[in-house]
Amino acid sequence: MALPYGFVKAKIVTAPQLKSTRRPHEVQYHLHFGVTVDGAQWDIAVNVGTTDADDLLKYKLVFDFNHNVLQTLENGAEGATAT
Repeated sequence: MALPYGFVKAKIVTAPQLKSTRRPHEVQYHLHFGVTVDGAQWDIAVNVGTTDADDLLKYKLVFDFNHNVLQTLENGAEGATAT
């Protein structure tokens, strides 16, 4: 069974803040910012790291990303959209 996915198109309405969450064996760092979606403010957390030695989070910054999905996102209406 496939999970239902979608996307949110919104403007950031609060300044991003780096917050830490203490776990039993690590500290996780998330970048939090607020967006307004369909009249309600959402808190968005982006995982940016952890102090855990076996952290499996991998990322790469791609400045020339080009894919058909970008047109879908650009043409999407503001708010939540199920895909």
